Amino acid sequence: MIIASFICRINKIDRGNTRSEEADIAADVEWRKKQHRLRFLGELEYDLSENEESRKQWFTQFKYDNFVSTHWYYGASTLLQRDYIEEPETLLSVGPYIGREFIRSAATNLSAEAGVDYVSEGYRSEADRDYWAAAWSIDADHYLLPSVLQVYHRMKAFANIDELGNLVLDTWTGVRIPMKGGFVTSAELKAEYDGGAVEDTKAWDTTWRLKFGYRW
Repeated sequence: MIIASFICRINKIDRGNTRSEEADIAADVEWRKKQHRLRFLGELEYDLSENEESRKQWFTQFKYDNFVSTHWYYGASTLLQRDYIEEPETLLSVGPYIGREFIRSAATNLSAEAGVDYVSEGYRSEADRDYWAAAWSIDADHYLLPSVLQVYHRMKAFANIDELGNLVLDTWTGVRIPMKGGFVTSAELKAEYDGGAVEDTKAWDTTWRLKFGYRW
């Protein structure tokens, strides 16, 4: 069984004397056969404000799961992220985890994972950092109205084991409306937190999005 989606957003906003252009592309693919599951997540963000780049980053994540029972599984993940403007410039994490599907149905899905990652952060303005981190994630969705209105929340996070204040957290929360022919639209809030942000860099970053895509 293969489940896949492709979502994009392209905006051009004019507010008084301020002009900005924003483009996001996100994709997720899940393949499952018997006890084996492969997952891919990817996202690209590119924003211009007054013809200057205000955001330019992407990330990809690959996961392999092996189900040992109806609900429990173990797996391994690798994530690569690149930011061309903010710090860190590059982030690589690799590690194993255990997971549980608490609910899996046509109406509601809820799963959580916990593991240990080896993390490598590359910086432009200071020395690179390598450390072991506790990692966890949550993935949930629920149809408020069957096949009409779906709410969802996805979160991934890790924290330096030797420096728990160095927490990196990404969340996606939104409302999704399926349409005919596999097309879907959604309103989403993305929130990012970096507890180890360098000086003059905000720890929290939030973005509202109106997205349009296709699922099959």
